[in-house]
Amino acid sequence: RLAHQLHSSLLEHAGLEAAVLELVQEFETRAVVKTNVVVRNFPAVLSPDRATCLYRVLQECLHNVRKHANASQVLVRLLGTRGGVGLCVRDDGCGFDVTPESAGKRKGLGLISLGERLGMLNGTFRIQSTRGCGTEVHAWIPLEQRNISGEGGEAEADP
Repeated sequence: RLAHQLHSSLLEHAGLEAAVLELVQEFETRAVVKTNVVVRNFPAVLSPDRATCLYRVLQECLHNVRKHANASQVLVRLLGTRGGVGLCVRDDGCGFDVTPESAGKRKGLGLISLGERLGMLNGTFRIQSTRGCGTEVHAWIPLEQRNISGEGGEAEADP
């Protein structure tokens, strides 16, 4: 199970949406937390680095829900826009203090590493949480931009 969590073959072969659905199903069974997935305008094909990044964000979010939130419901949303892709995870659990002063008191590196992982892809990471009112995590990554030369040349990827 650990090897599968580190490298989901479904992610590689069937894409992020299928891997998310499988991960959520496993989470729902193990954690006994009702979990819904909503997918809107999400691209069928996503670069492996972007797909893996969002998959890791979801893994960490679900791990935190199971370990800390005491939630009864979770909503996972995969969203696509012209400019990028996003993942939102919202739970109805106990929430926590997200102020900068409290960040130093947390022991884990999970949330910090997620921010760093997203930053490497020029993405953003935001957490909204209030004690007693649940937590919402937003991760967004821009899609690779294509530059078209003015002379009819090939498109170039600009990561």
